[in-house]
Amino acid sequence: MKDIPDNNSITVAAHRKNLHAIRTFVHTQACRASFSDAECAHIELAIDEVCANVIEHNYKDDENERLTVAIDFDPDKFYVTITDNGEQFNPTEAKLPNLQQHAHEYRTRGLGIYLMTKVMNEIHYEYKNNEINCLELIKYIRHDSIEEAALIEEAEPV
Repeated sequence: MKDIPDNNSITVAAHRKNLHAIRTFVHTQACRASFSDAECAHIELAIDEVCANVIEHNYKDDENERLTVAIDFDPDKFYVTITDNGEQFNPTEAKLPNLQQHAHEYRTRGLGIYLMTKVMNEIHYEYKNNEINCLELIKYIRHDSIEEAALIEEAEPV
């Protein structure tokens, strides 16, 4: 897993009211990495789902607990690392839902891990020191979309 400097992270109390701060942080960092507006929104949504699951299922909205989201990127990859001290849970081993059955049953919840796997390109989990869940999500930075966006911007009349 990538080591990310502390100044590229946000740590919040494990309560749903703090999801807005996480979404804002993730969206800002994704835009800095030159993702399109749509890609920024997708990344933001995926990370929001992961954090909401940690807060709701692992911490039960306990504001005494903390959740950290750290972000870094290089020219090719956007790294998001989410750490918490809740019960060990490896989302990479979770069974993905059957979407047809999910829709047939009119379920409105339970798609967070599925969404994470569809938006992000790589997902890695590690349980450190028998106490820290560390989830790393990686999104590839497509250079062709950045170059296309630059060409469109140049072509637009002022």
